[in-house]
Amino acid sequence: MPSLRRRDPCFADTDVTEAAARTGWRVEFHPGFLAAPDDIDESYRGAHIVALARELAPVLTPNVIGDAARRGEHPRQWIKQLWHCLARFGRRAAGGAPQNTT
Repeated sequence: MPSLRRRDPCFADTDVTEAAARTGWRVEFHPGFLAAPDDIDESYRGAHIVALARELAPVLTPNVIGDAARRGEHPRQWIKQLWHCLARFGRRAAGGAPQNTT
């Protein structure tokens, strides 16, 4: 059976995974990445980005940032900068178990 690329485990219990599973392809997850707002250096993208991270969730995941982007309540550039922060300061989730913080 073909396999989709490994997905972030924050999507494990979401419509995204359900839709992917209906394709008949095996859905796999990598260990996942997350970042607490306090892990983000304000000098990297600015104090306003750290404040936004704190507003959104105690732990940032791709799902948290994606939800914020879909709501459209914050400037797109700020959301993009949150992705940068997750990539720069995020760490692999412990144990690789599916993570869903929303």
